[in-house]
Amino acid sequence: MTVHALSYELRRLRGLRSSWLILAAVPVADLAVVLARALAGTGAGGPRGGPDRTSAIASAVRAATGVVPWLPLPVAALAAGVLGVLAYAHDARHPGLVASRVAFGRRAGLIGAKLLVSAVVSAALAAVTLLLGTALEAFALPAAGLRTEAAAVLRHPGATALWQPFAAFALLVLAAGWTGVLAAAVVRRAGAGLALFLALAVALEASAGLVLRRVGRGWPFGAGELLPLRNALGRVPVEGFARAVPDGVLLALPLLPVAVLATVCLALQLRRRAL
Repeated sequence: MTVHALSYELRRLRGLRSSWLILAAVPVADLAVVLARALAGTGAGGPRGGPDRTSAIASAVRAATGVVPWLPLPVAALAAGVLGVLAYAHDARHPGLVASRVAFGRRAGLIGAKLLVSAVVSAALAAVTLLLGTALEAFALPAAGLRTEAAAVLRHPGATALWQPFAAFALLVLAAGWTGVLAAAVVRRAGAGLALFLALAVALEASAGLVLRRVGRGWPFGAGELLPLRNALGRVPVEGFARAVPDGVLLALPLLPVAVLATVCLALQLRRRAL
């Protein structure tokens, strides 16, 4: 990866109107999700008394990360994946550098630049989502008279226990961006790359959920709330296997498709003469 390839990728990202539209759509979508949850009374404490701590933490994680039921990923992760797909598909269709049509090493450097830029953008999307979601739930909605169980958790000093699901969320957004880039690198088309990206997201979540059910344990603390489809396997029978899967391994699962796609991508680049 060269400075020239990195600067080119930054110019490409800034020069496409679709990039700005997608980036602007994330905070708007996060705002809409928080407002919809509040107005619908999702997770609000009612006259039945205060919610239990587990339910409140789950609601806080969903609120702060912009999780929408039945979407395969949180909004920020979907946006990072779409940007990743477009980053590669645009150059495959409209090559902007001679490096995209020459030796393997230079093409690999250009892909590395795309992955690095995707990582920075994904980190920014994750940070904006967490800051906006937390600020709205913890301060803006209560000030407007809309109190939810998530607000109590996010404003309480004990909310620092949320670092694990929030870190998992940042990792998920990063992995989504990289998966988008590499998925498009495999198929070289935006539409096919997006379809592969979404299929991998659903398949990985379903597979991880099935494994957890079979070993008789749940997701790591709060991390399951990031995956709206996790309940699709709720009726799969639990068998008596040892609970031997460390939380660190489960939290690293989003990187599995990245590793597989990176291997496939490098193998294909060895055979190709252009991106």
